Amino acid sequence: MSTSSATSTSPSTVLPFALAFLQTQQRRAGLCVDASVGFTSDRGGNSIHVKFFTTSDNLHSVWDDGVIDKLTTDSYSGSATKLTNDLVSMINGKWSSEKSTWTRCKTGSTTCTSQWAVESIGYACSTAYKTPSGSWVADNDALTTSYYNAAYPLIEERLAQAGVRLATLVNSVADGLHGLGTKMW
Repeated sequence: MSTSSATSTSPSTVLPFALAFLQTQQRRAGLCVDASVGFTSDRGGNSIHVKFFTTSDNLHSVWDDGVIDKLTTDSYSGSATKLTNDLVSMINGKWSSEKSTWTRCKTGSTTCTSQWAVESIGYACSTAYKTPSGSWVADNDALTTSYYNAAYPLIEERLAQAGVRLATLVNSVADGLHGLGTKMW
């Protein structure tokens, strides 16, 4: 990404908008760890019925809606803007040394997006489909505080990664580039 252009937009300017966009679109786009990438026999978590605190739902919906809704309600007074601001702070703080790696393709990956999908599959198998004790989430399980406490940091990081990746893509388009030295899509 070129930063010398007079029309260049800094990542810190684009990032809050990218994160806000992701928050409004995450349910449809599945940019968080989407349980649907885990196993096909359970229809992407749709066939696993669980109780997430007071809500009876399926595992897929818990990851599309439940965890982020609880995080936003409990930690940010229901404000997506507060969550977005906190994610930006974490990106520029505790994840600052990692954020440059979030937009790089690994050697052998055809595209960055396929690499990101493989990441999501790994997280689905290690976190979305697993209880904190290490057993597989089963039909009619109750997902409680310990499950949520394992899930929400991953949701925060995946939202942050998606925001940085989207901001980088927007910047590359704004700068007139058709990639970042690697094929992103």
